[in-house]
Amino acid sequence: MKTKYIILLCFLFVTLAARAQVVEKEIVDEGTSSTILDQASASFAGTSPLVSLKTYKLKALIGRGFWDLYLFNTLPTFSVAKEDSLQALSDDLLNQLGGLLNVSLSRVAHFGYGGNEVNRDIKGGVMDIRTGAKMLDSRTREENSKDFVVPVFQSTFDLRYLIPLVKPENSKGDQADIRNFSVGNLSFRIYGTFMQILNTKVYDQFFTSERGVPPRHSLFTGSGEVNLFISNQIFISAGYTLSNQETLPSRTFFSISYTGQGN
Repeated sequence: MKTKYIILLCFLFVTLAARAQVVEKEIVDEGTSSTILDQASASFAGTSPLVSLKTYKLKALIGRGFWDLYLFNTLPTFSVAKEDSLQALSDDLLNQLGGLLNVSLSRVAHFGYGGNEVNRDIKGGVMDIRTGAKMLDSRTREENSKDFVVPVFQSTFDLRYLIPLVKPENSKGDQADIRNFSVGNLSFRIYGTFMQILNTKVYDQFFTSERGVPPRHSLFTGSGEVNLFISNQIFISAGYTLSNQETLPSRTFFSISYTGQGN
């Protein structure tokens, strides 16, 4: 236990020098179910402290398959300084799950999990296609101005591959139920996001170049990410994100996340 806390403390110091963001833990729900406030992560770098929450998830049978409805929120814990606004807005654009409000509809397909569906949340491949919208807060309030929210439409194609590095002691070959044993699980993830900026006035104020060239209103971002579980509830993530907008710089990020879904 002492070693675990030392490791977490070391990663916290690393987080001070990198962006942080909420990163999801893939969970398989059979049937119709929902979760509320089951995951959170904190950001300490680049801006005033922020807390990202996976506020709500609803799984429902629509037509011939299951669809997921997600709701995420990113909330400042203190008043954000004006100089933080550009960095905060950039982070929310580059983060698939960023924004004061983020809602999406998702369809997931699994493969390569060995034929045992109860294991597919930590073993094999996951393809996730999402479409939805997010509301970005510029975190500045100019006098007599009502323009500070940037609505964005976005669609994401997400491909993950999950590798259980540690098997439970009671495992019996490939048919073992390891869905609740995430310790040591390693996952690799690549995803691309298309975004259409709907409030260009606020967005242009922040991302017009020094030469007066307006920014692109249709954005593409690409990301790579690695996740490692320290326990069933706590995992760390590191990754890199870039975009086709010159004034929106690429970034690396590091995150320590907690999920209440582990057992």
